[in-house]
Amino acid sequence: CSAVSDPFTSFWSKFPALTNVDNNRDAETVMEESNLKDTNRTIWIITTACLPWMTGTSINPLLRAAYLAKDRPEGKIHLMVPWVDKKDQELIFPPGIRFNNPDEQREYVKNWLITDAHLPSAAEKLNITFYAGRYHDEYHSIFSMGDIADLIPDEQADVCILEEPEHLSWFKAPFKSKDWQDKFKYVVGIIHTNYVIYARGESLGLIKEPVVYYTNQAFCRGYCHKIIKLSGALQDLASEKEIISNVHGVRAKYIHVGDEMRTKKFTKGAYFIGKMAWQKGLSELFANMKFIAKRARKSFSIDIYGQGQNAKEIQDYATQQKLPAKFFGAKDHALLKEYKVFVNPSLSEVLCTTIVEAIAMGKWVVCAKHPSNEFFEQFPNCLMFRNEEEFAANVQWALHNDPLPLTEQQRYTLTWEAATERLLEASKMTKAMKESSDKFVLRNRFLVWLLDTLGSGQFGDTLRVLSGAKAVAHQYVYVSKYGSASPLVSLTSEESDETLIASECTPEEGNIENTTNSTADLTPNVI
Repeated sequence: CSAVSDPFTSFWSKFPALTNVDNNRDAETVMEESNLKDTNRTIWIITTACLPWMTGTSINPLLRAAYLAKDRPEGKIHLMVPWVDKKDQELIFPPGIRFNNPDEQREYVKNWLITDAHLPSAAEKLNITFYAGRYHDEYHSIFSMGDIADLIPDEQADVCILEEPEHLSWFKAPFKSKDWQDKFKYVVGIIHTNYVIYARGESLGLIKEPVVYYTNQAFCRGYCHKIIKLSGALQDLASEKEIISNVHGVRAKYIHVGDEMRTKKFTKGAYFIGKMAWQKGLSELFANMKFIAKRARKSFSIDIYGQGQNAKEIQDYATQQKLPAKFFGAKDHALLKEYKVFVNPSLSEVLCTTIVEAIAMGKWVVCAKHPSNEFFEQFPNCLMFRNEEEFAANVQWALHNDPLPLTEQQRYTLTWEAATERLLEASKMTKAMKESSDKFVLRNRFLVWLLDTLGSGQFGDTLRVLSGAKAVAHQYVYVSKYGSASPLVSLTSEESDETLIASECTPEEGNIENTTNSTADLTPNVI
C-alpha cells in the first residue's frame, strides 16, 4: 500500500512556477547592511594617496567621497588618506607645495574641491582624516604605518569602502583589536590596479606573479563583504561576491570642453597623454606606428604628453626608430582641446582615466579591444582595434572624419553622478550572494588570522624586509614606538620619524627587543 501524500504539498506541487518565483524573489532580496542609498549611513572611504599628488587613487576616491557627501547630512561621509613627512613630500608633491601638518593639507584638499571640482557643499560636509604613511620609492606607492582600523571610533564604524584593499594590506601592521569586517557592518573593496601584470613584468616575475595573485585573493576575501572590479581586466578575487562595474566618473571640466568643441573645429591631429612608462601602451603605440610606416612608407604624426621613469628611454627609442613623435612633458589634459584623435593602445590598464576624459571632450579615441575598455564600447567615438591593420584603419578614419557629438544619455553616463549611482547599485548584496559567500566564512576568517599572525612581532618585520617593504617594513618597531597610526603621535614625538627609520636600519643601535612600549597605550585619535 502506497503512502498517502500530504494534501497541502500535493496541491502546491502542481504550481512549481509559483514556488520558484517566490524563491527567486527571496534570493534577490537585498541585505539591509548593503544598502548604501540610506543617507543616514556613516561611510568611511579609505585610500592610498592624497592631493596634491595627482594620481588616480587620490583623485577618484576624493571625488567619490565628495559626490556622496554633497547630498547627505554633514559628518556622514569620511575620507581617510595618508600623511607623509617632508622627505616623502619632496618626492611626490609638485614643486612649492609642502605641508607642516595634516591641517594644512586638509585645507588644500578642501580648497581644491571648491575651486577645481566646484563642489563647495561637499567640501563643507566632507570629513577628511589622516593616517601615518610612508612612500615606497620602488613601487611609487604610499603604505600605512600602524593599524588604520584602530583610528576609527567603534560608534562611527558603519560602512567602509576600501580603495585598493590589497594595496592597503600588503605591508600593514597587525590589527590591534578588530579587523575590517569585525569593525564595520559592511565592507566594500574597490579594485583599481592590475598588480598581477606589474609583478609579471618585474625581475623574478615568474615567482612574484603567483605570490601577488594569491595574496590579493586572501586580502580581498578576508576583509571585504563585496568586491567591485573596475573592469574585467582584473584577476579573479572572490567569484561569489565580486562584480564588474565602472564606479568612476569624469570631472565636469572635461564635459564642458566637449560642450565647447561642439561648435568649434579641431585644429590638431593625434596625441597621447599619460605616464612615460613602457607598460602604459607606448611600446604598442610605437610597434603599430612602425607597422604603418612599413606598409604605407609613412606613419601618422603624434604629439606625446607626460613624464615618468622611462621618459628619456622612450624619447631616445622614438628618435632612433625615426618615428614622427614629438614630446612635450606633462600637461593638463583639459588644455589639449584642439586635438581630434586620442590614441592609447595600452593593454595594462584597468580602466583608463584619460580615455574617459577624451570621450567627454568630444574626441575620437583609438584603443585596443580589451576587457579594460569594455565600458567604452557604448560610445560611437571609441574606435577599437584587434590587430595592426584595424589600428591603422581606425587612426586613418579618425584623422579624416569628425567625431559625433555625445547624446544627453552618453554625456550623463560619464558623470560622477552616474558613477555614484553605479556604486550604490554595485555595492548591494543579495540574500543569494550572502548565502554563497557564507560558505567561505571559515576559510576567510582563517586567512585573516593567518595574515595577521605572519605580520606580527619581530618575525613580521623580518618577513616584510624580505618582501621588499623597505621603509614600511618595520611596523612592529613603529607601533612599539608610537602606539598609533595617527600622524599626530609621530609629529609630536621627541624622536622624529626619520630618526626612527635610521634606527630600524641599524640593528646594533635599535634592538627591537629593547624598544620601549611607553606610548603603546596612547589613545588613537582621528585628526
